[in-house]
Amino acid sequence: MKSAVIYLRVSTDRQAEKDLSLPTQLEACQKFARDKGFSVVRVFKDAGESARTSNRPEFLEMIDFCLAHVRALTLGAVICWDTSRFARNRYDAILYKRQLARKGVKVLFASQPMGEGAEGQLLEGFLELVDEFYSKQLSRNIIRGMRENARRGFLNGAHVPFGYRLVKVADEKGNLKSRLEIEECEAPIVRHLFHL
Repeated sequence: MKSAVIYLRVSTDRQAEKDLSLPTQLEACQKFARDKGFSVVRVFKDAGESARTSNRPEFLEMIDFCLAHVRALTLGAVICWDTSRFARNRYDAILYKRQLARKGVKVLFASQPMGEGAEGQLLEGFLELVDEFYSKQLSRNIIRGMRENARRGFLNGAHVPFGYRLVKVADEKGNLKSRLEIEECEAPIVRHLFHL
């Protein structure tokens, strides 16, 4: 029986803290492994890590593990939930899949059966491009929203600087937002520093 490793990832710390996605991904990947006849030897999890870069601790450890143990464990596959969990950067996807393929390890996706041959490769490449596009588009939208939030005088989640305090105020739709106000007991110190 061939063995496999499972790689799981969630993008945000909030998802990781609330355990929203990792257990669901794990369950689906384990079922996929059983259905395909793989025994799972290890599970790697990156919680709160973006896939726009390969600089993810568990991802890199998983790649190293696979390359080092492929023969000893008769390792045949890395199983992920979908293409976006492996990488949202087409270059990284190609690079790491090629390294694994040279050792005979396939990257399989529990929620996206690709099929064999040219059609499967085309579909996988297309999905990787869509993942990268989605990530870039999402980033652009978030930056635009943060700029608008700051333009309205609301805080975008940074630490509260010395001399200020955080207050909650309602925006025009009634949603509570954070805004900085001068902390009167610390303000004289800040004014003195600026004066110096």
